[in-house]
Amino acid sequence: MTRNTARKKLGIPKEGSQDLSLKNEPPPPNQRELLEIEKARSRSENRRPRFTAKLDLDEDGSLSQIGPAHDDQDGWLARLEDMFGSTSREFALSQLNHILKVCQGSDGKFDSAKANGLLASIDGLKPSNEVEASLALQMAVTHELALQALARAKRADQLPQYDSAGGMAVRLLRTYTAQIEALTKLRRGGDSKEGGELQPILKVMVVDPVVHASFGGSKTESKGIGGGGEK
Repeated sequence: MTRNTARKKLGIPKEGSQDLSLKNEPPPPNQRELLEIEKARSRSENRRPRFTAKLDLDEDGSLSQIGPAHDDQDGWLARLEDMFGSTSREFALSQLNHILKVCQGSDGKFDSAKANGLLASIDGLKPSNEVEASLALQMAVTHELALQALARAKRADQLPQYDSAGGMAVRLLRTYTAQIEALTKLRRGGDSKEGGELQPILKVMVVDPVVHASFGGSKTESKGIGGGGEK
């Protein structure tokens, strides 16, 4: 019996070899990382849970229905209305339908993670009325499109495509900044007086007309819920 055969029978790795299971196993976090993990968990537990939606998808990725992950449908709808700063269920459902359209790919499939990410972004801004909610939704979608444009620029291997995607990203990011300024001014009650006249609150919302919602793919149809969605 050779030495390697004996080692194999005893469950000992062959000479000159390494135990891959041990080699690939990551080490535990060090003390400083453990401390930061505990701090992060504490902060997370103290934060208000964000609104989420459960998207039930068919085998082809199309949307079958949407609702809560729990059994309190009315409570979920109440949170939906509150997230959009409205007492109008129709308004809240119409805004949800807009989000669903953004999360539907050109192949008709829905991205559940993206939908809940956009909802969390809006919920984090805590709109107090329908105008703030509209701005919050625009901000979330603009941010999403800007990152898509940046990703396209990174993948481009020709200068014209790089310039096109990069220029689109810059315009979208400028629009996002303008939207933040508009929301800030809206919550502050408008601009200070310049020349003795109160300036329009939403004047910064005039954006480059090249920026449009169809960027990133062809227009698709969304089932959504309620009666607010486009057909």
